[in-house]
Amino acid sequence: MQTCAYKDHSDREAAKLAKRKQAFEVFIDEFEHYGGLATVDEVASLLNTTPTSVVGQVNSGRLIGIVDSPRQSYTIPMFQFDVSTKLKHLEEILAALGDISGVAACTWFLNPMEMTGATSKMPYAMLRAGLSQEELDEVLRDAKCFGTSAAS
Repeated sequence: MQTCAYKDHSDREAAKLAKRKQAFEVFIDEFEHYGGLATVDEVASLLNTTPTSVVGQVNSGRLIGIVDSPRQSYTIPMFQFDVSTKLKHLEEILAALGDISGVAACTWFLNPMEMTGATSKMPYAMLRAGLSQEELDEVLRDAKCFGTSAAS
């Protein structure tokens, strides 16, 4: 007879939630390596627009936002910006990624992808450095395949 390490189902669920929370906190801490995180108000100031506009851009998939549950607002990863503008091609790539969560989009941008004839590079770093048309086409192809079973 197997014994369970948890007294009941609710203990097991609580342990799962605690693990998820810890993993999410580690994920959020990693953003310090990529420019950190900002509030909607901070991004509105950076882009010289309103907080409502920033939220609209997140909701329409033109900017990545991560839901901050306690505040019921968005936290905006700063790797999307170069000084006071969004990175060139960001919106085009976000459109290619499709309807995915902010966490999934960050995962795609911050993990290396294999480029033809080159070493692995993170998509956000390639955007920051500038892309040739061929590189952009390859990045878009990979973005369209993200989250599908299709090979890029």
